[in-house]
Amino acid sequence: MFEANLQSGFAQTYDPREFKALTFHDVTPAFRNGSDTPRAYLERCLETIAVREPVVQAFVVLNEAGARRAAEASAARWKAGRPLSAIDGMPIAIKDLLETKDMPTQMGCESFRGNYPKRDNAAVWALRQAGAVVLGKSVTAELGGSHPGPTTNPWDSSRTPGGSSSGSAAAVAARMVPAALGTQVGGSIIRPAGYCGNVALKPTQGGINRGERQTTSMGTTGVHAGCIATCHISSIQPACTPVVPMRGV
Repeated sequence: MFEANLQSGFAQTYDPREFKALTFHDVTPAFRNGSDTPRAYLERCLETIAVREPVVQAFVVLNEAGARRAAEASAARWKAGRPLSAIDGMPIAIKDLLETKDMPTQMGCESFRGNYPKRDNAAVWALRQAGAVVLGKSVTAELGGSHPGPTTNPWDSSRTPGGSSSGSAAAVAARMVPAALGTQVGGSIIRPAGYCGNVALKPTQGGINRGERQTTSMGTTGVHAGCIATCHISSIQPACTPVVPMRGV
Protein backbone atom coordinates (compact mmCIF):
# COMPACT_ATOMS: atom_id res chain seq x y z
CA MET A 1 0.00 0.00 0.00
CA PHE A 2 2.76 2.45 0.91
CA GLU A 3 4.67 1.93 -2.37
CA ALA A 4 1.46 2.27 -4.40
CA ASN A 5 0.57 5.52 -2.66
CA LEU A 6 4.15 6.73 -3.07
CA GLN A 7 3.86 6.43 -6.83
CA SER A 8 0.71 8.54 -6.74
CA GLY A 9 2.55 11.34 -4.93
CA PHE A 10 -0.14 11.67 -2.26
CA ALA A 11 0.55 12.04 1.45
CA GLN A 12 0.49 8.90 3.54
CA THR A 13 -1.29 8.00 6.75
CA TYR A 14 1.43 7.47 9.31
CA ASP A 15 1.37 4.11 11.04
CA PRO A 16 4.59 3.13 12.84
CA ARG A 17 3.64 -0.55 12.52
CA GLU A 18 3.68 -0.36 8.73
CA PHE A 19 5.95 2.49 7.72
CA LYS A 20 9.44 1.47 6.61
CA ALA A 21 11.83 4.39 6.54
CA LEU A 22 14.62 4.66 4.02
CA THR A 23 17.80 3.34 5.64
CA PHE A 24 21.44 3.13 4.64
CA HIS A 25 23.34 1.13 7.24
CA ASP A 26 21.85 -2.10 5.91
CA VAL A 27 22.66 -1.64 2.20
CA THR A 28 26.45 -1.57 2.42
CA PRO A 29 26.78 -5.39 2.35
CA ALA A 30 25.13 -5.25 -1.07
CA PHE A 31 27.63 -2.59 -2.13
CA ARG A 32 30.41 -4.95 -1.10
CA ASN A 33 29.12 -7.96 -3.02
CA GLY A 34 28.08 -5.94 -6.08
CA SER A 35 24.35 -6.67 -5.94
CA ASP A 36 23.67 -2.95 -5.40
CA THR A 37 25.68 0.24 -5.91
CA PRO A 38 25.70 3.77 -4.47
CA ARG A 39 24.73 5.11 -7.91
CA ALA A 40 21.67 2.83 -8.05
CA TYR A 41 20.76 3.81 -4.50
CA LEU A 42 21.01 7.50 -5.43
CA GLU A 43 18.81 7.01 -8.47
CA ARG A 44 16.12 5.46 -6.27
CA CYS A 45 16.29 8.55 -4.06
CA LEU A 46 15.97 10.81 -7.09
CA GLU A 47 12.96 8.84 -8.33
CA THR A 48 11.25 9.39 -4.98
CA ILE A 49 12.13 13.09 -5.03
CA ALA A 50 10.63 13.43 -8.52
CA VAL A 51 7.34 11.99 -7.27
CA ARG A 52 7.04 13.65 -3.86
CA GLU A 53 8.93 16.94 -4.02
CA PRO A 54 6.19 18.89 -5.88
CA VAL A 55 3.97 18.56 -2.79
CA VAL A 56 6.47 18.16 0.06
CA GLN A 57 8.84 20.94 -1.13
CA ALA A 58 11.68 19.82 1.12
CA PHE A 59 14.53 21.18 -1.03
CA VAL A 60 15.74 24.64 -1.96
CA VAL A 61 18.19 23.30 -4.54
CA LEU A 62 19.44 19.92 -5.76
CA ASN A 63 22.84 19.14 -7.24
CA GLU A 64 21.96 16.01 -9.19
CA ALA A 65 25.00 16.12 -11.47
CA GLY A 66 27.42 16.53 -8.57
CA ALA A 67 25.63 13.82 -6.60
CA ARG A 68 25.87 11.39 -9.50
CA ARG A 69 29.60 12.02 -9.84
CA ALA A 70 30.09 11.45 -6.11
CA ALA A 71 27.99 8.28 -6.22
CA GLU A 72 30.01 6.93 -9.16
CA ALA A 73 33.25 7.56 -7.28
CA SER A 74 31.80 5.83 -4.24
CA ALA A 75 30.71 2.85 -6.33
CA ALA A 76 34.28 2.46 -7.61
CA ARG A 77 35.62 2.49 -4.05
CA TRP A 78 33.14 -0.14 -2.86
CA LYS A 79 33.95 -2.30 -5.91
CA ALA A 80 37.65 -2.06 -5.07
CA GLY A 81 36.93 -2.94 -1.45
CA ARG A 82 38.15 0.45 -0.21
CA PRO A 83 35.18 2.48 1.05
CA LEU A 84 36.13 5.61 2.95
CA SER A 85 33.68 4.98 5.79
CA ALA A 86 30.36 3.37 6.71
CA ILE A 87 28.55 6.26 5.01
CA ASP A 88 30.49 6.16 1.74
CA GLY A 89 27.83 6.67 -0.95
CA MET A 90 25.06 7.81 1.38
CA PRO A 91 22.87 10.58 -0.09
CA ILE A 92 22.31 13.34 2.45
CA ALA A 93 20.47 16.66 2.56
CA ILE A 94 22.03 19.72 4.22
CA LYS A 95 19.94 22.33 6.00
CA ASP A 96 20.27 25.60 4.13
CA LEU A 97 21.87 27.39 7.07
CA LEU A 98 25.07 25.38 6.55
CA GLU A 99 27.53 26.42 3.89
CA THR A 100 28.17 24.31 0.80
CA LYS A 101 30.80 25.11 -1.81
CA ASP A 102 28.81 23.72 -4.74
CA MET A 103 25.33 25.04 -3.92
CA PRO A 104 24.01 28.40 -2.69
CA THR A 105 23.42 28.95 1.02
CA GLN A 106 20.38 31.23 1.16
CA MET A 107 19.11 30.55 4.70
CA GLY A 108 15.47 30.96 3.72
CA CYS A 109 16.08 34.69 3.36
CA GLU A 110 15.51 36.78 0.27
CA SER A 111 18.51 38.95 1.16
CA PHE A 112 20.77 35.93 0.65
CA ARG A 113 19.33 34.79 -2.68
CA GLY A 114 22.17 33.46 -4.86
CA ASN A 115 24.71 33.55 -2.01
CA TYR A 116 27.62 31.20 -2.86
CA PRO A 117 30.07 30.94 0.06
CA LYS A 118 32.63 28.88 -1.98
CA ARG A 119 33.45 26.68 1.01
CA ASP A 120 31.89 23.88 3.00
CA ASN A 121 30.70 24.04 6.58
CA ALA A 122 32.95 21.86 8.77
CA ALA A 123 30.37 19.08 9.13
CA VAL A 124 29.64 19.11 5.40
CA TRP A 125 33.38 18.91 4.70
CA ALA A 126 33.65 15.91 7.02
CA LEU A 127 30.74 14.16 5.33
CA ARG A 128 32.37 14.58 1.92
CA GLN A 129 35.67 13.28 3.31
CA ALA A 130 33.77 10.19 4.41
CA GLY A 131 32.33 9.70 0.92
CA ALA A 132 28.80 10.89 1.62
CA VAL A 133 26.84 12.17 -1.38
CA VAL A 134 25.71 15.73 -0.67
CA LEU A 135 22.53 15.82 -2.73
CA GLY A 136 20.84 19.12 -1.93
CA LYS A 137 20.04 21.97 0.42
CA SER A 138 16.91 21.50 2.50
CA VAL A 139 14.44 24.23 3.42
CA THR A 140 14.88 26.17 6.65
CA ALA A 141 12.69 28.73 8.33
CA GLU A 142 14.05 32.18 7.55
CA LEU A 143 17.48 32.51 9.21
CA GLY A 144 16.56 29.53 11.37
CA GLY A 145 13.83 31.56 13.08
CA SER A 146 10.05 31.38 13.12
CA HIS A 147 9.05 32.47 9.60
CA PRO A 148 8.36 29.15 7.82
CA GLY A 149 9.37 28.05 4.35
CA PRO A 150 7.11 26.23 1.85
CA THR A 151 7.72 22.68 3.12
CA THR A 152 4.66 20.58 3.96
CA ASN A 153 4.32 17.60 6.28
CA PRO A 154 4.83 14.40 4.24
CA TRP A 155 1.98 12.71 6.08
CA ASP A 156 -0.54 15.50 5.61
CA SER A 157 0.25 18.39 3.27
CA SER A 158 -2.19 20.65 5.14
CA ARG A 159 0.00 20.46 8.25
CA THR A 160 3.42 21.80 9.17
CA PRO A 161 6.53 19.59 9.22
CA GLY A 162 7.83 21.65 12.15
CA GLY A 163 10.80 23.95 12.07
CA SER A 164 13.23 25.30 11.64
CA SER A 165 14.81 22.15 10.14
CA SER A 166 11.62 21.58 8.18
CA GLY A 167 13.11 20.44 4.88
CA SER A 168 15.57 18.05 6.51
CA ALA A 169 12.83 16.36 8.52
CA ALA A 170 10.41 16.17 5.60
CA ALA A 171 13.00 14.83 3.15
CA VAL A 172 13.78 11.94 5.48
CA ALA A 173 10.15 11.22 6.35
CA ALA A 174 9.22 11.23 2.65
CA ARG A 175 11.99 8.66 1.97
CA MET A 176 13.83 11.07 -0.32
CA VAL A 177 17.13 10.59 1.56
CA PRO A 178 18.17 8.33 4.43
CA ALA A 179 19.66 11.19 6.45
CA ALA A 180 19.89 14.97 6.64
CA LEU A 181 21.67 17.60 8.72
CA GLY A 182 19.62 20.00 10.79
CA THR A 183 20.40 22.65 13.40
CA GLN A 184 18.76 23.61 16.68
CA VAL A 185 18.69 26.40 19.23
CA GLY A 186 15.33 25.83 20.93
CA GLY A 187 13.79 22.78 19.27
CA SER A 188 14.60 22.98 15.59
CA ILE A 189 15.82 19.38 15.26
CA ILE A 190 13.66 17.48 17.73
CA ARG A 191 10.39 19.29 16.95
CA PRO A 192 10.31 18.50 13.21
CA ALA A 193 11.50 14.98 13.98
CA GLY A 194 8.47 14.54 16.22
CA TYR A 195 6.11 16.07 13.67
CA CYS A 196 7.44 13.92 10.81
CA GLY A 197 8.15 10.66 12.67
CA ASN A 198 11.94 10.59 12.24
CA VAL A 199 14.78 9.53 14.46
CA ALA A 200 16.94 12.55 15.26
CA LEU A 201 19.98 13.43 17.31
CA LYS A 202 20.52 16.82 18.95
CA PRO A 203 23.96 16.31 20.46
CA THR A 204 25.76 18.38 23.06
CA GLN A 205 26.55 21.77 21.58
CA GLY A 206 29.74 21.38 19.59
CA GLY A 207 29.48 17.57 19.62
CA ILE A 208 29.29 17.92 15.86
CA ASN A 209 31.57 20.72 14.69
CA ARG A 210 29.33 23.69 13.88
CA GLY A 211 31.92 25.37 11.72
CA GLU A 212 31.42 28.92 10.59
CA ARG A 213 27.87 30.13 11.22
CA GLN A 214 26.11 33.10 9.73
CA THR A 215 23.10 32.91 12.06
CA THR A 216 22.85 32.42 15.84
CA SER A 217 26.00 31.35 17.64
CA MET A 218 23.94 29.09 19.92
CA GLY A 219 23.00 26.66 17.16
CA THR A 220 23.79 22.95 17.45
CA THR A 221 24.19 20.71 14.39
CA GLY A 222 22.44 17.35 14.47
CA VAL A 223 21.10 14.54 12.29
CA HIS A 224 17.73 13.39 11.01
CA ALA A 225 17.48 9.79 9.83
CA GLY A 226 15.01 7.01 9.22
CA CYS A 227 16.30 4.76 11.99
CA ILE A 228 18.68 4.74 14.95
CA ALA A 229 21.42 2.78 13.16
CA THR A 230 21.53 5.12 10.16
CA CYS A 231 21.42 8.12 12.51
CA HIS A 232 24.38 6.69 14.40
CA ILE A 233 26.65 6.18 11.40
CA SER A 234 25.64 9.58 10.02
CA SER A 235 26.74 11.30 13.23
CA ILE A 236 30.15 9.71 13.71
CA GLN A 237 32.15 11.32 10.90
CA PRO A 238 31.08 14.96 11.38
CA ALA A 239 31.48 14.51 15.14
CA CYS A 240 35.14 13.62 14.55
CA THR A 241 35.86 16.75 12.55
CA PRO A 242 38.85 18.61 14.04
CA VAL A 243 38.01 21.96 15.54
CA VAL A 244 39.91 24.70 13.70
CA PRO A 245 39.99 28.47 14.25
CA MET A 246 37.47 30.50 12.29
CA ARG A 247 38.86 32.39 9.32
CA GLY A 248 39.83 35.92 10.22
CA VAL A 249 39.81 35.21 13.96
